[in-house]
Amino acid sequence: MYTFVRDKVWNERPTYKKNLAEGIKIKPHHVDNPKVFDFIDFVVKLPRDNWIDTFKDSVELKEKLKIRLLSQAIERKKPLQPNLHNQTPPEPNFVGREEMLETITDWYDSPDVQIGALIGWGGFGKSALARKWYDSLKDNNIQPDGIFWWGFYRNPYLDRFLEALLEYLSQGMIDIQEIKTSWQRVEKIKKFITEGEYLIILDGLEEMQKKEHGEEFGKMQYQEFKEILTGIVDS
Repeated sequence: MYTFVRDKVWNERPTYKKNLAEGIKIKPHHVDNPKVFDFIDFVVKLPRDNWIDTFKDSVELKEKLKIRLLSQAIERKKPLQPNLHNQTPPEPNFVGREEMLETITDWYDSPDVQIGALIGWGGFGKSALARKWYDSLKDNNIQPDGIFWWGFYRNPYLDRFLEALLEYLSQGMIDIQEIKTSWQRVEKIKKFITEGEYLIILDGLEEMQKKEHGEEFGKMQYQEFKEILTGIVDS
């Protein structure tokens, strides 16, 4: 949140407050309602978004706002530091599978591919393959705006995953604690994920799938999770 206050209002505020503290109630010249001063005090005391800039006239306001938005856009373009949760450690004896690694790189480079899936039974080496490819990002000149890795083997909890992913994508632009339900988090994630080029690695996804054999085997346990995956494809 950006707050701009006309300089005459800003300069009149301490005079009004000083007189009020001494029991003298004066009528401000530059505001119609003294509650404007109370609102400024409220903004100043906020734990974040509490900076205030002053302006002389509409021309200066436009210039200051233009500079502020431009600096924000530049800041948002800087790649985010990777956010890794229970990342699979490197496999010291990893050999071969060059064709598979090249296929994953082709997936990433293709504008027609939004999701690439590594499918295989437990012990096949999907996680080791994903980690090997992750370690080759620099060599392949892959530089997304952000990287998020979530390991479901050790953390198979939907709410924790949604909260962590939303916190990473939003970068402090929203208060995570105010997003109460998992569906609200999903909707926010779908919005933020379209604002950049992100690499999201979901390791151990089978922990989120139904394990009972039958027609439901392999389907997602949570509709919210399915909504995120389909939302990524649609984006």
